[in-house]
Amino acid sequence: MLVINSQCVEPSAARPGQTGKFILNELAILFFSTAHQHNSVKAQGLSYEDDYRGNALAGTVANGRIEIRFHRDFSEAHLRTIWSRACAQSELAFLKDWPVFYQGRKL
Repeated sequence: MLVINSQCVEPSAARPGQTGKFILNELAILFFSTAHQHNSVKAQGLSYEDDYRGNALAGTVANGRIEIRFHRDFSEAHLRTIWSRACAQSELAFLKDWPVFYQGRKL
């Protein structure tokens, strides 16, 4: 899985409450600033669009918690698999113990 801009959300002593947004699918996860909207950020093979037209999920990172918006093409089981693959990437190891919420429910 391709990881893009993980430094945007990686917590550090200087930025302990780091926040950010991301889009995610089976191929990649792309992190970006909260100043941008999910549907305005694109990468090859990765696009979140309104009304479930895109091929990616939209999510936020804030205060040690992950929130992922509902997308009708991604079941909870499918999301678990994708998220496990993302957290297996060395640059995202810091996320593996953070709680993940999908459709308002903890995975």
